[in-house]
Amino acid sequence: MDTYIGELKMSDEFTKIENHSHALYRCPICGADAELWELDDERRGIFKFVACSRKEDRQLIEGIDCPLVFPEPTGFYRATQREAIRAWNEFAQAAEEARLIRNEIEGG
Repeated sequence: MDTYIGELKMSDEFTKIENHSHALYRCPICGADAELWELDDERRGIFKFVACSRKEDRQLIEGIDCPLVFPEPTGFYRATQREAIRAWNEFAQAAEEARLIRNEIEGG
């Protein structure tokens, strides 16, 4: 019997892409560094994605798990490194802007 995490089959191959020249925004949820990954999904093909680096220590302050350690494929998986990084950075920037607006509203 196959084992799945969400939509991902455990036999799929994940490879961390170490040497890339693109700037990655930090995780907008927990502030950890972000990492670029490649997934070879035997059903759908090869995808690149950016994820939160906080894997060993998933429990954050106040006991919240970071949902971006293994993001859902529909949200961040892209065909190229450049597209994956752009999607992540746009999301992270929008999340940060929303947080700043929320803080301004709550504080003001």
